[in-house]
Amino acid sequence: MACLERGLSALPLALSRLRSKLINLAQPETVDERALNIPPEGKALNPWEMTENQNIVINSARSIGCQVVNIHASDLIKAAEEHKEHLVLGLVWQIVKVQLLSQISIKEVPQLVTLLQEGEDLATLMKLPPEEVLLRWIRHHLAKDGCDRPVNNLHSDLKDGEVYLRVLHSIAPESCPAAEALANPDPLARAEKVRQLPRACGPRAVHMGAASLELQRLRRASVALHASPLAWLSPRCLHLTAPPAPLTSAPLSPQVIENARAVDVPAFIQPGDITSGNRRLNLAFVAQIFNTNHGLDAKEEDIKKVEEAFEAAGLDDEDSDEAEAAREARVFRVWLNALNIGDKQITNLYDDLNDGIILIDAVNKISPGLVDEKRVNRDRAKLNRFKKIENCNYAVQLGRELGFSMPGTGGIDIAGGNKKLVLGFVWQLMRLQTVKMLQEVGGGTIPKDADIIAWANAAVAEAGREGSISSFKDSSLGSGCVRPLRMTARGRGSGRAHGLISTHRRHASGAPVPQLPLTPAFPLFCSPLPPRSVYLLNLLGAIESRAINPAIPTAGETDEERAKNCKYAIAVARKIGAQVFCTWEDIRDVKPKMLMTFIGSIMHTAKARHAAKAGAGAGSA
Repeated sequence: MACLERGLSALPLALSRLRSKLINLAQPETVDERALNIPPEGKALNPWEMTENQNIVINSARSIGCQVVNIHASDLIKAAEEHKEHLVLGLVWQIVKVQLLSQISIKEVPQLVTLLQEGEDLATLMKLPPEEVLLRWIRHHLAKDGCDRPVNNLHSDLKDGEVYLRVLHSIAPESCPAAEALANPDPLARAEKVRQLPRACGPRAVHMGAASLELQRLRRASVALHASPLAWLSPRCLHLTAPPAPLTSAPLSPQVIENARAVDVPAFIQPGDITSGNRRLNLAFVAQIFNTNHGLDAKEEDIKKVEEAFEAAGLDDEDSDEAEAAREARVFRVWLNALNIGDKQITNLYDDLNDGIILIDAVNKISPGLVDEKRVNRDRAKLNRFKKIENCNYAVQLGRELGFSMPGTGGIDIAGGNKKLVLGFVWQLMRLQTVKMLQEVGGGTIPKDADIIAWANAAVAEAGREGSISSFKDSSLGSGCVRPLRMTARGRGSGRAHGLISTHRRHASGAPVPQLPLTPAFPLFCSPLPPRSVYLLNLLGAIESRAINPAIPTAGETDEERAKNCKYAIAVARKIGAQVFCTWEDIRDVKPKMLMTFIGSIMHTAKARHAAKAGAGAGSA
């Protein structure tokens, strides 16, 4: 019994670490696991520590594009006892989906050039959402196998197993025979055949397989401890809304799922999931087959053209303007998805905004009541180019009514996917949301950038911590650290004139800062202040001192140390409940726009906490 109690007390930590690992599988380095609360051996996490761990999970899931609606830390902690398993399963499914679809792009798989149709170029294929790429891939293999059967979706059109069998036969003809299975009229028997053929093809690295195995190991451990709350975390159950029955060892007969094993696809799907047309699991299974062995053969010269195209566009160089714009576009895309507007998932910022509907909905979400619905053309099936431009013109008009700076911007620019103007518009929407959130917790006052900076500096000073910044362009933010020098300047003929001038010994890159000229008119007298301090982490520690492990921040003397400081700052911000969409590179490179949202989100979290405590105190009184 004591062993069982220890196992159950470890479940919240195990689950939060598991979900964190899943998120990192979906988007590497999203969660800095150093920020997770891990108790000493033999002790359990307290409720505050468990909440912080789940805050990291929820806010990190948002940052990779998951739509987290009405899910709070307590829902993840008490899912089983409060019968909220469906919320957890929905979150796990979204994380798994992000991982499965993240590799389905021509940049990751240059062989996709094979799927280009007549008159198309690489840009066309790059704009397609992953699901559409998978449909093209299926049709390609069906045609290769001599089948002209139409496939328009990844669920009901796959129910009888024929499409799976033909695709797998096209990929590995010798290992995945289809004729015998197709002769069987029973769809369920065909589905079993897809699953159970012995492995024959060479394996490739499959992240989802690793996630599946880890989930299964944890599930088996929970069964051994009679810990039912973990049973519903199996990938097999991603489509369920309640815990399933205990594991059974049903015999597996040779049919569709056998063929999947022939191309080394982990068999997390069951025959009944195929025949029932389960949307989630069929999408996951198709993506898993593609990621394991896509079976596409492209000419070397075609692959080289793809690589040269990305190199020419600057997307292979992380420091290029194009790469930075792509990173910024990803942040804005994820942020728009997190607003939970409409039913369309944004996969390409420029193409998905070109009809104006999402921009208008974002305006309406941030400033309710501003949009006149009579002026919005919403039927996407009937949207021609003129109606799209009409919507975009209205979106631009709404932006100007909100006070956005949009010189030379017209609806035709948004509809045409002008990158600079689209990014500028969405950034101002994101900034407006940050300001509105701060206005709500600030008593109706609209804060300016200077107000946010002043608040941050005051919070750090009041907590007895070191450092201050002068703006969101402060170069000290690039390393997460500041090293101030106290200086006094005396002007000619004004011996009393003196002041405090801050400078920094190094840029974010580590290069020395040019020394200021020491002229007779302004001689400088320097005296050192305390050693370098981590400003952003000091700010977070001022909000919640428990959230910071003082042994983790480094001096930031090397690129690696600076990167670790920035990653840890983001993880701690999520830990205390802040919604962070910027990347650690944005902090390292001192991107003022992203730093404004980052510090603004911390300010909102701090003020919301203060308001909650004040309300609780008034209630108890």
